[in-house]
Amino acid sequence: MYLCTFLDEKPLSMDYKKQYTAAELTELKAWFAAHKDQLPATLQLDEATFVPDVARAVAQLEEIANLHYANPTFSGQIYLLFKIRQKIED
Repeated sequence: MYLCTFLDEKPLSMDYKKQYTAAELTELKAWFAAHKDQLPATLQLDEATFVPDVARAVAQLEEIANLHYANPTFSGQIYLLFKIRQKIED
């Protein structure tokens, strides 16, 4: 499910999925590349998840996504990238 604004069709959040498409990952990687200098040093993602080094976490999660995006076993790690982006955008 996408939550969209009324003025444009940009997704505001990405729900967990068992598998993500190459197009979704390409868009996500492009977003992180464009905002690389704007990443916070640390991030409290939610009540239970603290990211002590955001740049390093994003790099490692992107590597997992590149290698295993078609494997549903790794969809949780890919979902974390979407959650990090959403938290930064908020």
